[in-house]
Amino acid sequence: CRMFVTSGTARLAVDVTGAPGDRPVLMLHAGVCDRRSWAPLADALGPGVRCIAPDRRGFGLTPYEPEPHADLVDTVAVLDDLGVAAAAVVGASMGGRLALDLALARPDRVAALVLVGPGVRGAPVLVPDSPAVEALDRAIEAAEEAGDLDAVNELEARVWLDGPHAPAGR
Repeated sequence: CRMFVTSGTARLAVDVTGAPGDRPVLMLHAGVCDRRSWAPLADALGPGVRCIAPDRRGFGLTPYEPEPHADLVDTVAVLDDLGVAAAAVVGASMGGRLALDLALARPDRVAALVLVGPGVRGAPVLVPDSPAVEALDRAIEAAEEAGDLDAVNELEARVWLDGPHAPAGR
């Protein structure tokens, strides 16, 4: 079922499967998708598991609210609203970084942790390692400066989904 959780002035969209007494699994999406990316995993986990998949602000059905906020606070608000003391937390990419942040800041709320290609807050910034990466970086900056969001999205998808050294759209 879909529900909405309030955090600040935001209404966070959350997909929930299972019953309140089932084992909770909190699923935190990557920066190139939204809560819907977890539907196949929720289906595969089946009965006895309560899958909780929120959209972060600006993703899916959760609009961005221009107010000071933290994804960590929003995530805890989801757990609180659903009455979940601790959950197994699964995070991919940016969601993996958020899962790590949650585990470090609120270890009492994390029963288990599964990370899929997580970002790590505080890790050194990688320097472009090839002319192809440098060219994509320059193209993204130029598209942002021109306000061409379609081009920005296409180029970002190339970087994050195809890989900077693979053919576009693979």
